[in-house]
Amino acid sequence: MFICDELISSLDVSIQAQTLNLLKELKEEFNMSCLFISRNMAAVWYICERIAVLKKGGLVDLFLSEDLFSKRRHPYMQMLVEAAAEN
Repeated sequence: MFICDELISSLDVSIQAQTLNLLKELKEEFNMSCLFISRNMAAVWYICERIAVLKKGGLVDLFLSEDLFSKRRHPYMQMLVEAAAEN
C-alpha cells in the first residue's frame, strides 16, 4: 500500500503529471492500493477509484471517482470541484 499525503502539491505541473503517471503504473503493476491525500480534485480523480471527502476530521462524502463531476452531494465537495475547475 502507498500512502501519499499531498504528494504533488509543491511540484511543477509537468513533474506532477510524471509523478501521477508513475504512481498509476506502480499501482497497476503491483496491484497495490493507494491512500492519496490531496486537495487537487483532478489528481484525485485520475489516481483514485473511490473518493472519501473529509472536513474537520469527519467524513462528509464517499463515492466512486467516476461520479466526481456528476453526483456531488455535500457543499464542501462542490467547493473543491469548483476550485479545481478554476485552475
